[in-house]
Amino acid sequence: SYNSSYEENEINYELKHQNIDMFNNYQKLISFKKNVNFNNIKFRKEYHRTALVYDIKEQESEYLIIHKNGVNKEITIDLTGYEIYLDTLNIYDNNSKLGIIKLQQYQSIIARKISN
Repeated sequence: SYNSSYEENEINYELKHQNIDMFNNYQKLISFKKNVNFNNIKFRKEYHRTALVYDIKEQESEYLIIHKNGVNKEITIDLTGYEIYLDTLNIYDNNSKLGIIKLQQYQSIIARKISN
């Protein structure tokens, strides 16, 4: 938009305040990408073409990444022993006690295994 007006190219900072959850999610995703070694990512399972699950194992941490698409089909996954790093729908936060959870449409979760 190099040839557009300043009004068209301006940054509306009010949108950040209106969408602070999305902003915070992006910050967590950027941090995750910078700090996690993706060389050890393994595809775990596909749930009837409605969700993908990946494992990442590092020396000190293990993560489970889950992406659920928009198909309205019930999918549950056992997250016992994990804590939430990121939930794009903000249903679960870092203080949530996890067990078997039902994934929602368009929900992505990054869970970190709790070290003993």
